[in-house]
Amino acid sequence: MTTTYRDWSPTRSDTRGLNLPDRQNWLVVPCLQTRDSDVLERSNHRTALKRLGGEGDQAEVHRFSHWACGWLEIILAHPDLEPTVTDIHAALEDYPVLDEMDMSELEAEED
Repeated sequence: MTTTYRDWSPTRSDTRGLNLPDRQNWLVVPCLQTRDSDVLERSNHRTALKRLGGEGDQAEVHRFSHWACGWLEIILAHPDLEPTVTDIHAALEDYPVLDEMDMSELEAEED
């Protein structure tokens, strides 16, 4: 199931669709990262962005300050990329790692 930005907020206490009036219909990719993200979350975030073709006209990373976690980054995808966003979501329902090789490389980089 995909979520549009207008329907998304980091927590129930936050405003939905905040500050991006021209991206309300874009899709939120289910791979956010925060200041406290572990290797799994960071790997999934960068793997999802790669699967979407990288940051550009069809996929954007948006960074926000946040009261609970310091900051967070989300990926928004143009509605044309809904099949890819749906695939990412489905993959994460089956298994929490989008790309084991990427996660291993990230772990090695941090050692």
